[in-house]
Amino acid sequence: MTADELAEHQASADAFGKAFLALDGAALGELYTDDAVLMPAMAPTFEGKEAIVSVFTQFEPLAGFESTIEEGI
Repeated sequence: MTADELAEHQASADAFGKAFLALDGAALGELYTDDAVLMPAMAPTFEGKEAIVSVFTQFEPLAGFESTIEEGI
């Protein structure tokens, strides 16, 4: 992965964190395609942008969210 690709992935993760903390459904929706699928562990699968956004916007507000993108081996 190039440094630019790594930076692009980190920017997407940062945008998700910001939107998730704000429970901003519109901003979260911008991060997913209409045919996206969310498959959380030990939970039902959510298909489509609307279903995924509805899941994330039902969370209780969080104090923080942090992610780091690292290139795998």
